[in-house]
Amino acid sequence: MQSTVFSRLALSESLALSFSKNTLHKTNYLTLFFRLPLSDETASEASLLAHLITNLSADYPSMYDLRRAKAALWGAEIAASTSALGDTLLLTVNATYLKDRYAPKGENITAGVLSFLRSFFCRPYLVDGTFDPALVRLEAKNAADDARAVLNDKSRLARRRHVEIMYEGTPFAASSLGRAELIESLTADKLTESFYRLLSSAPVEAIFVGETDEELLAQELSRLMGEFQKTPLTIPAPTVGTAPETVRCVTEYMDINQAHLCLGLRSPSLRTAPDYFAFSVANTVFGAGTTSKLFMNVREKLSLCYRVASIYSAQNGFLQIYAGIDADKRSAAEDEILLQLANTQNGEIADDEFQNAKNTLTNAIRTYTESPDSLAAWAIPRILMGVKVDPAYEIERLSAVGKDEAAESFRRLVPDTFYCLQKEEL
Repeated sequence: MQSTVFSRLALSESLALSFSKNTLHKTNYLTLFFRLPLSDETASEASLLAHLITNLSADYPSMYDLRRAKAALWGAEIAASTSALGDTLLLTVNATYLKDRYAPKGENITAGVLSFLRSFFCRPYLVDGTFDPALVRLEAKNAADDARAVLNDKSRLARRRHVEIMYEGTPFAASSLGRAELIESLTADKLTESFYRLLSSAPVEAIFVGETDEELLAQELSRLMGEFQKTPLTIPAPTVGTAPETVRCVTEYMDINQAHLCLGLRSPSLRTAPDYFAFSVANTVFGAGTTSKLFMNVREKLSLCYRVASIYSAQNGFLQIYAGIDADKRSAAEDEILLQLANTQNGEIADDEFQNAKNTLTNAIRTYTESPDSLAAWAIPRILMGVKVDPAYEIERLSAVGKDEAAESFRRLVPDTFYCLQKEEL
């Protein structure tokens, strides 16, 4: 595995660049993460901005102009999206492009991509001082459709509702896609204000994976972002919270055939915790992957569910266990899930289960290093949490975890909210 250690430079109070040299691919990958506090309002604004800001600019006022300019850079691709890490909303602008040394005519493609970004940020496509109202209405429909799409996937809907209920009143309850009704209410004036506020106040974490002059890239990014960054926001620490004295049980009803069960627990094993790697192994033994206790017992052996997995948010210590079930098997499925949880906590872990879990985690890390964009996605939560960003280091830490250590980390889990979305009995 090629060395994928990141060097990080703080270029200003609100801009940092993490750089990883990658010689295995012909493309470079540059991504800018604009960081904002997560809320329904900021997510709705950012979701719509992601549909707009890399589409047109004053320099490229039509899709034809934009395509021609990208073609001149040998197919460079620039896109934007939103996501969330704990309580932090990320509006991401990324560029994938051919490395300069492969340019057929010796073009400086990196400079061309930075020129694109300058155009999008410094010379947006405006009509009478605001984003084009007609374009805003069109993209608002697309962004709102994305936010509503969760309703068509009932497993996603159940998981989202579970988070909203368990974390009600906290930033983590908000979706990074925003709310459709808020997106549709945004005007061109409002969205233009949001755009300039984003540029002037959102701290930016830049990640580069590939080959270029690191010092020159840092200088160009500092020059670009320095044109509009003024008063950086303070991003609050993630919501950890405490569990209620008794487990909350919530059932909601919808005209659906398959029921969706979600069990929520809290853990102190954040990414920054000493036992984070032990917890990662324990969770993989328990419910992450096709060799886990949940998959092998709840699904394969007892046929109590169609799908089952445990998903962990290391930013704020949220463990969500999801199972797609028949409603009449809810009690049996829940009992078996909790039994396997207890078995993991008690250290009832077979040697092959334990080694399979470590292999699963190790192979996942190696997979992330196989492409520049996946490596950047793997790196960003670690960078934002201030932990070491080195795949080889993580593999070493995972391999050193013992069974007792893994079980102990899982014993610190506290049940919080159990939720089920199912068809109402007639």
